[in-house]
Amino acid sequence: MGDTVSISPYPDVPKTNWAAPWIKAAVDQGLVKGNLHGYFEPNRTITLAEGVTIALRLLGYQDSDVGAVWPQGYLNAASAIGLTEGVQLGANAKLTRAQAAKLFVNLLDTPLKGGASTYMESISGSIVKDVVLLSVDAKADDGTE
Repeated sequence: MGDTVSISPYPDVPKTNWAAPWIKAAVDQGLVKGNLHGYFEPNRTITLAEGVTIALRLLGYQDSDVGAVWPQGYLNAASAIGLTEGVQLGANAKLTRAQAAKLFVNLLDTPLKGGASTYMESISGSIVKDVVLLSVDAKADDGTE
């Protein structure tokens, strides 16, 4: 991504802000929305509810899938699929880096909406489990690198 974007998605995110391209990409993909006043607040720590909402959207869930009441619908859906397992936090509590990492680890192994594959499989193509990596230039028995 380039250093700047041509159009900032929010008035409080200048085009030259280091995160502007990433924020714009997340907005364009429907992962994040600004607050009720049209601002993004890029320097504010996100809450558990916001982190869960982004994770569920990465899995393909939309507002219509989780109910009209935010954030409870998203939190209930996340709990039902194991996304928030090990993250003991209130909906509006600020997400620490450790809690965000746990949420992300859970996300990797969570099935996409519809259950065809996990999020990790959707971004990597294939998963090999229970192996020890000894070389980055190795070939598997099936010929894949």
